[in-house]
Amino acid sequence: MENRFSSLLKQPGDQEWLLKLVSEAQEAEKILLIEENKVKFINENLARNRATIEALRTENKELEAQAEKASIDQYGAVNFSGFDTLSSKVFVNNAKIKKLEEVIALFEKKREYILIRHYFRANKELNAKKKEVYQFAGHKMLEEFLAENKEKLSRIYTLLHYVPINGGDVGWDAILKALDASVQREPKLKEVIYERSPLLIPESDVRFAMDYHLNHTRLRRVEELKKELGEE
Repeated sequence: MENRFSSLLKQPGDQEWLLKLVSEAQEAEKILLIEENKVKFINENLARNRATIEALRTENKELEAQAEKASIDQYGAVNFSGFDTLSSKVFVNNAKIKKLEEVIALFEKKREYILIRHYFRANKELNAKKKEVYQFAGHKMLEEFLAENKEKLSRIYTLLHYVPINGGDVGWDAILKALDASVQREPKLKEVIYERSPLLIPESDVRFAMDYHLNHTRLRRVEELKKELGEE
């Protein structure tokens, strides 16, 4: 295990348990990254296929323009030399376009299935594991702090509690007010405990998967895609 996790908590048993939770979160992240990579590779191929379609359509326009020029001379004589070759190329290009469109439609569905079935589940599991890591570390650090300062905190609370102000728990309110003024979040602290890798897939794809969060629409769509794709 990396050294950055080795001394966060003082009690050996607590530190050992924290490392276990971190390890579980890292394993959950690996599973999510597998799903992210699947979507990433599909996105790359979809973009490549769409670019190929555009190139083929552009080539077809050029070939059709050539065919028109080659078919009739300035005196009206029709010359079909080269016409069949140009027409054959257009026909082949159209067949390629049709096949590419079929592949794009299929893999758009596969990407959707991965996102709302596998990615969603893996991301939910990772977030749950990360929450365990952060909450356990935070609670244990709080317990350590309270144990080390229990006597002083008890005296402060007792004295503030007897301040002659009517209503409410004056001691506790004063402590909370003091903490609110002095305590600030440390954004980089989570990197010491557990650092999430950057997303490989576009944020729009992530949001698309999250939009299906635990509702009947998502479940119904999953079943539709399973049937269409022949997934188990």
